[in-house]
Amino acid sequence: MLQEQGTVVAFAGAGKVWVEVERGNACGHCSSSTSCGTGALAQFVNKNRHNRVCVDNHAAAVIGERVTLGIDEQALLRASLWGYLLPLCGLFTGAALCGLLGDLFGWTPNDGWRLLAALTGLGVGFWLLRGLSNSRYRPVMLEKL
Repeated sequence: MLQEQGTVVAFAGAGKVWVEVERGNACGHCSSSTSCGTGALAQFVNKNRHNRVCVDNHAAAVIGERVTLGIDEQALLRASLWGYLLPLCGLFTGAALCGLLGDLFGWTPNDGWRLLAALTGLGVGFWLLRGLSNSRYRPVMLEKL
């Protein structure tokens, strides 16, 4: 189980709390961090280094208390695969369906139509992904510190 520490910042009602976790930065730890483009981009983009997560308050924590959150490694891997593959499949399926429908009706779609169909498929992929959000893919509160 992957664990991270955070601070309870607000109640979300119905036995849930908002926990703020400081986001780590993978860049800046190697010898070439000063000349690396990724490190410079990370410093530019990461102005707000905190993430807020809504979790069940199993440990009866109050605002200001430090808690430990955890998520199963396999669940995180599955959620990552779904998060990348489903929208990507929607993108390619939308573009392919545009060409297939064009062939079916004797119409040659131009690049603009294919782009529109691909973006529509991408949006459908994200929409389906939102429906798949499941409690097993969310972190849980393990303990108070």
